[in-house]
Amino acid sequence: MKGASAAAPVRRPRTGPVAALAGAARSDVVRDLLRSPVALLSLLVVVLFMVAAAFPGLVAPHDVRDLSSLDFSDAFRPPAWLEGGSWSLPLGGDDQGRDILSAIIYGLRISLFVSIAAVALSLLIGVALGLLAGFRGGVWDAIIMRVADVQLTFPAMLVAVLFDGVIRAALGQGAHATFAVPVMILAIALAGWVQYARTIRAATMVEARADYVAAARIIGQSSGFILFRHILPNVMTPVFVLATIQLAVAIILEATLSFVGLGLPPTQPSLGTLIRVGNGYLLSGEWWLAIFPGLALLILVLAVNLFGDWLRDALNPRLR
Repeated sequence: MKGASAAAPVRRPRTGPVAALAGAARSDVVRDLLRSPVALLSLLVVVLFMVAAAFPGLVAPHDVRDLSSLDFSDAFRPPAWLEGGSWSLPLGGDDQGRDILSAIIYGLRISLFVSIAAVALSLLIGVALGLLAGFRGGVWDAIIMRVADVQLTFPAMLVAVLFDGVIRAALGQGAHATFAVPVMILAIALAGWVQYARTIRAATMVEARADYVAAARIIGQSSGFILFRHILPNVMTPVFVLATIQLAVAIILEATLSFVGLGLPPTQPSLGTLIRVGNGYLLSGEWWLAIFPGLALLILVLAVNLFGDWLRDALNPRLR
C-alpha cells in the first residue's frame, strides 16, 4: 500500500446561477407547476403577452405608429378568412386602416405597463403603511386602518374616477392628456393599496410577537433593522399572491376607465381604448373592431387569474 495515496477529491457545493436554477428546479412549487397543465398554460399565455408588449416592433406585423404606412383603403377590411379580407391584415382593419392585430399588440404595451406600474406602486404604499400599522400600533394603526376602512366603502372604480376627475380639473384637459399615463397609474394605485396594507398589518402583528423578534430586541438591534431584516421577508409571501390577482383587477380597471373615456387618450391606445372605438361600429357590422381587442383582454385577465389562483394554493403551507 502506498503511503501517499491520492486523497479523494472534495466536492464543493455549487454556487452561483447554476446552483440557483438547480435549486429552483427541485423546489416543490416548480414541481407543482409542471404537474398543473392549467397553471403552466396560463403562465405561458401571460409570458407571451408580456413579451409581445415588451417588443411590439418585433412581433406586430405593422407599425401602427407610422402614419405614412396607413392605407385608408384598408379601413373596415374584414378578417382574412371572410370575403374581402386579406392575410396582410389577419384580424381585419380598423376605421383608419390600421391592422387590428398590430393595434392590439401595441395596445397591450400601454395596458400592461400601466397595470404593472400601478400594482407595484400600490404594493409599495400598502406594504409600507401595513408594516407601520402592524409594528408600531397605537395611533399609527388607528389612523391608517380608519383611512383604509373609509376607502373600502367606495368601489375601486369610483376611487379611480374621483382621482382622475380631480387631476383633470386641476391640470385642464390639455395638460391631463399629456400626463395621462402617470395619472392613470396613480389613480389605480390609490384604489388598490388597502388590500396590501390590511394583509401586511395582520401578518406583521403576528410576527412582531414571535420569539426571534424578542431575541433581536434583547441583543440591541434597532426597530428598523428588525422590521426590514426579519419581519418583512416573512410577511411577503401572501403579498406576492395578492399582487398577481390584483394585476388582473388593474388591467380591467384601466380598460374600463379608457372605455368610458376617463383613461388614456386615443393618441395612446390601450385595449380599453380600442374596445371603445370599436364599440361605435359594433352594430353597423364591423364587429371585429371591438371583438378581437375584447378577446385579447379576456384571455389576458383569465390567464392572470388562473395563475394567481394556482399560486395562492401552491404557496399555502396548509394545502401541502
